[in-house]
Order: sequence, then structure tokens, then C-alpha cells
Amino acid sequence: MPTLKATSQGAAEKLARAFLSGKVAIFPTDTVYGLGCILDEKAVRKIFKIKNRRPDKPLPLLIADLNEALSLAHFSPTAREAAANFWPGATTLVLNARKKLPPGVCQKGKVALRIPNHPFLREAIRRTGQAIVGTSANFSGEEPAGRISGISKKIVSEVDLVVNGGKIPGKASVVYDFTGPEPTIIRT
Repeated sequence: MPTLKATSQGAAEKLARAFLSGKVAIFPTDTVYGLGCILDEKAVRKIFKIKNRRPDKPLPLLIADLNEALSLAHFSPTAREAAANFWPGATTLVLNARKKLPPGVCQKGKVALRIPNHPFLREAIRRTGQAIVGTSANFSGEEPAGRISGISKKIVSEVDLVVNGGKIPGKASVVYDFTGPEPTIIRT
């Protein structure tokens, strides 16, 4: 599988093209190395298979900006305030979906969204013109990686592209659920 550096000329465009052609890629985020694709049914199934993830555990979406988020989910005033305070950044918001989304990313009408604070990744997402699936590049239940060398060789061998962004924090995002009467913390 091809590997490129996030700092190389045209890397964001190459990642976006890979996504748009239905490929699954590993890429740096502001938190951990991600495993992602566009909302293509075959590619989403591949991510579940690679991660050994249960199908009842939907995958989050990474987006480039708040306008995209508003088109995908309903924001209460409290959720809007959280988005303004935490995005872009290491915070995922679980919200009520605004439109029908595939079951791999939406369950019981809920969708998890995040705007990463990683200029390279946001540029790649912008170039796709849509949200991308973005989950940690690890087997379900295992610790996420902050370096390419920390990702299972089996996972690396099953993707179509690897983008190396060097060492990153290696700590997953905080997750808040805004679908009930009061926000709740799902993961710290």
C-alpha cells in the first residue's frame, strides 16, 4: 500500500482523491491516527472488518467546518456553544441526525461529529466536499496510536493508503452526548 508524508506536496489532494475513489486510509489527526473513508457502503464495511468492530457501534464523522455539521445534525443552543468552544479540536459531539445517514455512522437517529484541529486533515476533508468516516486506527477495544509504528501491521496491510504525519498526541477525543435533556460525557 502506498505511504506518503502529510508534509509532502499534494498530500491532502492525494488523500482526498483516495477517499473519493472509495479507498480506506490511515491518516494523522490532532488526537490519534485515524482510519477513514467517505460514506461509501463498501468502504465503511471494510473499516468495521479491519477494526473487528461490532456493527452496533457506529463510526464518527470528521468534518471540515460548522456548516457541514449543521447540515448533518440538530444543534441545541448548548451544543452550538460547545461546538464554538471546542471546535476545531479534540472533542466529539453526539447529536440527533438531521437527515438519514447509513447505519454504520448513525444509530437510533444519533451521529457523532468532530472538526479536527489538524490543518492537513481538514484540507483533505474540504477537498472531498463531504464528511468522512474517521475512527481510530486500532482494533476495537485496544489503545489508539500516536505514531504509525504503533498501528498493528495487520491494519496497515489492509488499507489502501497511509499518510504519515509524524508523532501526534495519541489520546482519543473527549465525547459529549447532546441528544438528551442535559449533555452527558461519554468519554473523557
